[in-house]
Amino acid sequence: MEDPSVEEIRFGGALGIDSIALEAAGLSSRDIPLLVFVPFKIGDQPSLAEDCIRQFGTIVYEDLGADEPEPFPGRKTAIVPRLPHLEIGPVDRVDAFWKGQTRSGTYMTMNIAKNSSIEVLDILGEMRQ
Repeated sequence: MEDPSVEEIRFGGALGIDSIALEAAGLSSRDIPLLVFVPFKIGDQPSLAEDCIRQFGTIVYEDLGADEPEPFPGRKTAIVPRLPHLEIGPVDRVDAFWKGQTRSGTYMTMNIAKNSSIEVLDILGEMRQ
C-alpha cells in the first residue's frame, strides 16, 4: 500500500487470500477505493468473508450469474478489464496468489490479464522459486 500511484484495488471477494488482502488494505492508512467482486451475493459467502466485505469493501459488485453453466463467469472476467458500464478502467497489474491449479478462477484471471498485455505478478510462484 506504499505505492502512491495505486488508485484502487480489486479483490475476488472469496474466503481466504481475498479476505486477508481486503482486510490488510482496509486497515492501511491509504484512503483508496477497495472494489470487491463477490461470487454470487454477499450473504452467500462464509461469515468471515461476508464480515470482511461488509467492513472493508468500498464498492461491492455481486456476481448474480448463478444460473450460468460455469460458476462465477462474470466475476472472473470483470476483475481485470475496463468496464464502461461500471465506469471503471482496466487494471495496470494483477497480483495473484495462484496455488498452481489450472482449473481455478485465479488462473483464469491471470490468463485474462496476460492476454490483455497486463502485467501479472504470481506471488506464490515467486515464493516457490
